[in-house]
Amino acid sequence: MILIRFFSFTFNNIKKIVINNKVYKNYYYDDDNRVYEMLYDSDNYKLMKGFEVKLIAGSANPLVNRPNDKYVVEKITLLWLMERLTL
Repeated sequence: MILIRFFSFTFNNIKKIVINNKVYKNYYYDDDNRVYEMLYDSDNYKLMKGFEVKLIAGSANPLVNRPNDKYVVEKITLLWLMERLTL
């Protein structure tokens, strides 16, 4: 079972976040500020792991077999090469 906790804060004066020896940094990507876990960081490239949470709405229709709302977590891995971001 995966326990996800949501926190809300602004990155105006935050350079990085460290949780359990994992470093997270904020980057502007895809018209949105996102927080990524830094897997590897050097001058030439960065390897980052991000997550996207989507809400799948429930339905009152019994044929859909989805009576309740459900959150789905998707993992996104990015490689940033020399100021270029690649998926």
